[in-house]
Amino acid sequence: MLAINESEPQVEHLHDEYPTIHQGYTDWRQVAGYFDGDGSVGYVPGRFTVGLRAIWTDTYKPQLEHIQDFLASEGLSPSKMTSKEKKRSSTITLAWNLLLSERGGVLYAFRKMLPYVDKKRDQVRNVIAYLENTVTGEELIENFNQAVKLGTRSGKIRQAKMAWTKQQGVRLSHSRAGGRAWVVKKTVSPQLLQKMRVEREDLGMTFRKIAEVNSISYSTVFRLIRPDSPRAH
Repeated sequence: MLAINESEPQVEHLHDEYPTIHQGYTDWRQVAGYFDGDGSVGYVPGRFTVGLRAIWTDTYKPQLEHIQDFLASEGLSPSKMTSKEKKRSSTITLAWNLLLSERGGVLYAFRKMLPYVDKKRDQVRNVIAYLENTVTGEELIENFNQAVKLGTRSGKIRQAKMAWTKQQGVRLSHSRAGGRAWVVKKTVSPQLLQKMRVEREDLGMTFRKIAEVNSISYSTVFRLIRPDSPRAH
C-alpha cells in the first residue's frame, strides 16, 4: 500500500517573488507618459501674454484622480476636474479633464516631464522656454502651429503679434493698465467729482444714472463716489 503524504503541499506565494503593485502614480515618468499620449498643452493668447496649462483627459475619472493626487503630493495645485460629453457614433460618454495652470505650478511640472515625453517634447520644451523668458509669444504660438501641421497637435492655426517674452508682456500689461488709470483720474476734475456727489447724495440718483448723465463708465462713478471711496469725501 502506498503511503499517503499528508503534509501540506508547497505553495508558491507570488508576493514573495513579485513586488506589491500600488494603485496610482508614483513618479514623473508615469505622469509624463500619460500626458504624452492623452494629455495636451492648453494655451490662451491674450493681448500681452499667452496663458498656459497642462491638461490630462480621460473617460475614466479615477485615473485622473490618481494623477491629481500625485501632483498634489509634489506640492502643486491642480484644478478640480471638469467633464464634457463626448459622442462616439451613437454612444455618449463623459470625458474628464484635469488642468494644471501657471499659478498651480505648470512650469515645475513641465520641467519634470520633459526628459520622459516623446511626441510632445518640442511643445513642452518651448513652453518652458516661454515661461523662462527666452522665447517670445509669437515664437511659442508658431511652434504650436508647426505641431498642428505635423499632426502632433490638434487644433487651428493661429496668428498673434506678440514680439516679446512673458515677463516683458506682463510689464507692458501693467504699464498700459497704469496709463488707463491715470487717464481716468485726469479726466475727472474736482468740479465734476463734486457734481456727481451732489447728484448722488442730494438728488438720490443711482450710480448708473450718474454715469449716463456725465458720459462716464459705471465702474468709474462707483469707484469715485461710493461711501468707502478715498475720494468720496
